[in-house]
Amino acid sequence: EHTIEQQQLQQRERLEHYFHLLDTLPYLILICNEERKIIYANQALIDLLKYSKRELIGKPIEELIAPDWLSQWQTYQCQERARQEYSYEMEYWTKEGKRIRVEWTTKYWQLQGRQLIINIARDIRARKEKEEQLHIVELALEQAPIGVVISDLDGKILYVNYKFLQFLHLYKKDEVIGQRVDDLLTNQKEFQQILATIQQEGLWTDECKINLDKRPPMTIQVSAVLGYNQAKQPSYVIVTGLN
Repeated sequence: EHTIEQQQLQQRERLEHYFHLLDTLPYLILICNEERKIIYANQALIDLLKYSKRELIGKPIEELIAPDWLSQWQTYQCQERARQEYSYEMEYWTKEGKRIRVEWTTKYWQLQGRQLIINIARDIRARKEKEEQLHIVELALEQAPIGVVISDLDGKILYVNYKFLQFLHLYKKDEVIGQRVDDLLTNQKEFQQILATIQQEGLWTDECKINLDKRPPMTIQVSAVLGYNQAKQPSYVIVTGLN
């Protein structure tokens, strides 16, 4: 009996040690039993959801899922049981009624004959906000009344908007992306002149003639500036044009 008590004590100490480690991690960690009731939540999750640990323990995990995500979450659970592990996006529902978008991974773990469900999530709100900002910028570029071309510093075209395709009498971006800006200009040395000017003066504005397939060249008014990466190093050439 003394040996059994010692083993149980050692197991409790190990669990407490593991839980202490989990509390130090920046991930949002939730452990449930087979009935999907919460038996553990780490400190990062408690802080995010604004519940106390006592309020969370024993709560069905469904109560933490945003209502309009619940049916999708239940679908994922059926898939998880077959695969033992699954990753997806989901929204937590905080005590204050706020939504928290997370990237969620669920794993099934057997411990002493009991099945535990371990949910590990990352708060991806900042990433989603950036994605939305990029989407808005892309929409603005696509709907702009001027042609827009973005290339790398070697002149390889990375992006064109719909208006620029109209200039070229083309319909698919694949026909332009990957080509060189030089190939679109009647004066193929002009891109290097543009690049040298914007590196020195920050802006280049003038008329350019662009080649059109099976049509005479077209003259457009062009402006060009440098684009910078996150390290504030010049990485792109942004060209706008009006015919």
